[in-house]
Amino acid sequence: MYLNKFSKAVIPVISLAMSLLTPMSALAANEWTMQSPGVYQMLDGSSLSGVVARGIDLSHYQGDIDWDKVAADDVQFILHGTRYKGQIDPVIRKNLSEANKRGIKLGVYIYSYAMSVEQAEAEADFVLDIIKDYPISYPVAFDVEDANTQGKLPKDQLTAIIKKFCDKVEAAGYYPIVYANDYWIANKLDMNALKKYDIWVARYNVKHSYPNPVMWQATSTGKVNGINGNVDIDFQYKSFNDKIPSTTWRTIAGKKYYYKDYNMVKNAWVHDSKNSYYMGSDGVAKTGWYSENNATYYLDPQNSGAAKKGWYKENSAWYYLDNNDGKMQTGWVSDGNKRYYCDKDGKMQTGWLVDGRDTYFLSPSGSAVTGWVNDGDTWYFMDNSGKMQTGWVDSGNQRYYLDNTGKMLTGWTDVGNARYFLAPSGAVSKGWINENNTWYYMDNSGRMQTGWVNDRGTWYYMDNTGKMQTGWINDGRNKYFMTDSGAMKTGWLKQDNDWYYIDGSGSIRTGWLNDGGTWYYLDGSGKMQTGWIDSGNNRYFLSASGAMKTGWINDNNTWYYLNNSGAMSKGMINVNNVSYYLDDSGKMLANTTVNINGNVYNIDASGAMTPAVKESVTESGDNRETSSTAPTQSSIGPRAK
Repeated sequence: MYLNKFSKAVIPVISLAMSLLTPMSALAANEWTMQSPGVYQMLDGSSLSGVVARGIDLSHYQGDIDWDKVAADDVQFILHGTRYKGQIDPVIRKNLSEANKRGIKLGVYIYSYAMSVEQAEAEADFVLDIIKDYPISYPVAFDVEDANTQGKLPKDQLTAIIKKFCDKVEAAGYYPIVYANDYWIANKLDMNALKKYDIWVARYNVKHSYPNPVMWQATSTGKVNGINGNVDIDFQYKSFNDKIPSTTWRTIAGKKYYYKDYNMVKNAWVHDSKNSYYMGSDGVAKTGWYSENNATYYLDPQNSGAAKKGWYKENSAWYYLDNNDGKMQTGWVSDGNKRYYCDKDGKMQTGWLVDGRDTYFLSPSGSAVTGWVNDGDTWYFMDNSGKMQTGWVDSGNQRYYLDNTGKMLTGWTDVGNARYFLAPSGAVSKGWINENNTWYYMDNSGRMQTGWVNDRGTWYYMDNTGKMQTGWINDGRNKYFMTDSGAMKTGWLKQDNDWYYIDGSGSIRTGWLNDGGTWYYLDGSGKMQTGWIDSGNNRYFLSASGAMKTGWINDNNTWYYLNNSGAMSKGMINVNNVSYYLDDSGKMLANTTVNINGNVYNIDASGAMTPAVKESVTESGDNRETSSTAPTQSSIGPRAK
């Protein structure tokens, strides 16, 4: 390589001198060509083994190149010079592109004039700016050999210059090596301080003395098809596959680039192990909002353009970016166990939201509220998906009713053909409720009851407005009496000094009633009767307590006899072996005589009958009376009373 730094006019002179020093018989016709895989013939005809690949290093000196021929002539890689007269080599871009098209691996070098670490760093920046646009898979070499500049520096200063260049190249993600000839390696460089870096050794036509270089520049007078004139031939001893990652980030001049298969990615997405990025036409990750194919992303400037994922806040608005690919979401978004809604612009919504036919309430944090929501003293209920509910809702062992706007109702509410009472909490009331001093009864579903209600074995009656009734009622079939508590009365009832009897079904009784073995009589209105009553073809006498009497009774100083059925007797009766006579009104006769079927009887003051003495008989119809006077008794009334 170092011969290439001379002018083209000098090169032939040197070549001629070398040819004069070398016997022609020692030269081989096929020098530097492959004898077998990994084995090449040297200038003296001997074999060089252990070769991984053969390549060339070149610059603008080689002029126009036929790259098809070069690629076909066992050139597997190139290392191209980067600078000419302080500027970029005028053919490097063309040569790198053309070589790459033919599958030739690319590397570069710079002939350094750096006299300080600052100049070395500037040279590194110069090289990196060129190579960033090409698939560099081979070394970036730092060529130190200029006798008039670096050759005059002490080892430590030269070492510092080399390290500065190499470290910066390495930091950018490339593979730096040091180019030097055997003499410089032995005399000019502090190889112990530079042991970190691999060496590309230069020695022409004779094998190098430096042990274990990664490459050897074997000649400056090599011949390759497609190149006019001489070209440097290089032999690679070690693989570089593990030296330069094919896919990696590189930071060059403060900008980050992404390389895939050694090529800078442009106008495409890249995905490293953590994030996604969109690389623009300049190879730099875009930042800010980016849209493509109906999808929008936020590329975070604070994170080198990484596609933001999850929640992002901008200008007081929140956006949700998919956790997998970073796409800005619209519509419903699920994050954890919560749901959010983002409008068509991606902005997270809060407050009331109508989505199609459904309504939702989004909290200030944006999450769809489930369960109860209070908005301006009005309660609403949202199901587990956040949908606002209408109609009946069950929550916490209670039922609530929401109108068609979702508003929770309280107080009296009509639903269909049923009426309900909703407490101030909104819960439907069940069982007894008192509203404005009026009692109502609601069944287990909360429906207000009308008509008969049985609560724990007690009957109540509610009118058609649901009000619990007290006092007398008529349900259209029977008459009933409800107490002040509303309970249906049974048994005896006193109302306005009148007694009534209500049976176990609650119906008021009329007619005869046997209560505890005692008979009572209730008229058509149900009133218990006292005194004389006519029932059927009989007369009965009821005491002041209403009890039907039997046996002898005295009413207004008149005796009557009531048989065992309570019916008033008439005619001749026998009580305790004593005969008595009762007229057609039931009155017991006393102190008189009667003619019964031709038989005359005397009736004493007690009413007892005895046959009359037959002295003279006066016929009077069918009855006959004796002329004798009835015996007088000291006690008045029937015997054995």
